[in-house]
Amino acid sequence: MPFSEPKTAQFATLFRGWNRLEARSRKDDFSSGLAAATADPLWALGRQWQMQELKGRNAGTPIRADVTYEVAALNEIRLGDQPFEDIDETPVEVQVERESVEWDWRMRIRAGQHFERMAPDLVDQMRDLCPVVKPPEDSEEWINLDYASRRFVLFMEGRAINGETLFELIAQGAVPEPFAGEMTRWYGSLYWQPGRNASPAWKPERLDYEFALRAGAPAAPGSLKAGSYRNGSIDWHSFVTDGSAAAAFKTPAVLRATPVHVTFAGQPKPRWWEFEDGAVNFGALDTAKTDLGKLLLTEFALMHGDDWFIVPLRTDPNTLINVREVRVLDCFGVQTPIARAVDAAGPLQKWQVYALAPAPGTAQPAAMLYVPPGAGTREESPVLEEVQFARDEDANIVFAIEHIVPNQLGDPARGFAAHLEAQRRWREHLGTEAEATSAPTAEPAPDAPPPPRVRYVMSTKVPQNWIPFLATEGDNTVGGVVRRSVRLREGAIVSTEAADELRPIAALSRLLSRGDGAANLINEEAVGRAGVRVELRRQRMRSATGETHVWLGRKVGVGKGEARSGLRFDEGREIA
Repeated sequence: MPFSEPKTAQFATLFRGWNRLEARSRKDDFSSGLAAATADPLWALGRQWQMQELKGRNAGTPIRADVTYEVAALNEIRLGDQPFEDIDETPVEVQVERESVEWDWRMRIRAGQHFERMAPDLVDQMRDLCPVVKPPEDSEEWINLDYASRRFVLFMEGRAINGETLFELIAQGAVPEPFAGEMTRWYGSLYWQPGRNASPAWKPERLDYEFALRAGAPAAPGSLKAGSYRNGSIDWHSFVTDGSAAAAFKTPAVLRATPVHVTFAGQPKPRWWEFEDGAVNFGALDTAKTDLGKLLLTEFALMHGDDWFIVPLRTDPNTLINVREVRVLDCFGVQTPIARAVDAAGPLQKWQVYALAPAPGTAQPAAMLYVPPGAGTREESPVLEEVQFARDEDANIVFAIEHIVPNQLGDPARGFAAHLEAQRRWREHLGTEAEATSAPTAEPAPDAPPPPRVRYVMSTKVPQNWIPFLATEGDNTVGGVVRRSVRLREGAIVSTEAADELRPIAALSRLLSRGDGAANLINEEAVGRAGVRVELRRQRMRSATGETHVWLGRKVGVGKGEARSGLRFDEGREIA
């Protein structure tokens, strides 16, 4: 606190004094303070006896642990309904999610410019063989080309090589070596792509990925199956076991190690005068009335955290581990076998953590631990495509709302604005936009009756980026039994711009319109009350070997709840 108030602002700036309070000991003997004397020691002993803290048992400090374990390497992968294949050094996420990259106009020009830098002597020849040409204005390709891409094509016409046409010539053997091989290697280094449009693991009817891992033959018939992989992160909880894996394990090995104390942030210190780190405050733990598990875990860690020991067991990633036996030798020479908690006699004594659950219809497997592949940090690009599936209970329809769609340059664009632009281009093609804005209004006849005050509306309008999915009857085979089920089939909003033609408004997203992974028929249970959000992003990851992988993948998340499209049929509206 300041000892005096300054008279002027300049004095306060140059001269300011403070008092500092410090604790000072009057003696050099600290024995009384360190003794931690108790005012009533008999009362403290009585409370300890009452709480049964004086009861003890003979115990010794563990000095050695013998761990008998088995390891099985998972070296085969199955994507969707494909057969099992060997796993290479590519991360599992890349093998599961990667899909082909479509040619956009910016990618065509980029590939052509790379060839020009690599083979400057062949520039004129390849520009004649692979020209950038503006599509005819009456063609469907020109109508579907957005305005930004039209300006780009007009600017690059005659000035660059069309990379897509160039790779078609390379496939035909019309480009000389070594330029053909160099271009193929360069394009392959940009993205990790499969041999088909979408990943074989993608299940469009369920809006998720499906794959399985197993040890190579002749090992276990069972495997680890990821039946609904969505969130873009592969871990032990992504899998269930669909069979016995006992035959996959090799000869048991024995690990002899010295147990060490378990440590965690904020752990109580075992020494009396050692203070804990204040960065972790368990007293400020945010818990609700239903968070009993969090409260029990916190209390257990604070009271018994220093009673636990750990034995490090090193293993390779993407392996299964089965611990068969643990024997502990203490400082008194007593060897104690430790049984697995999952093998306890009573159901209340059983518990397990990080255990693989059995697949539906299979027996309870052995307690195994799966060590997932150690992939690096994943980097994601901005959303290239986003489609949200939402239920409209008023219209009894599921809508796929295209929030973000890519344009012909590969850039993300707002779905509503992209559909409005597509409608405008179609009107320009029909020549009706100018007529619609300049059509004169006819004057009513003098003896004509007054116009009606009510107008009949067959159906209200829905935003064009809302693609309807209609409920249809279908078959669903479960366990060899055919059951009737409801499936959602993609419909279309009809445009009436042309007087003699009804044109369905096509979806612009890759998820709904193109390729073998298009979600044109999905199961009803795939879209819940909260909805589903499907995103398409570029992904980048560095593997354990240091190699960089870039691929195009999808992520599935929870939607934003139900939607209201305002769709109504057979309405009468009053004319103002």
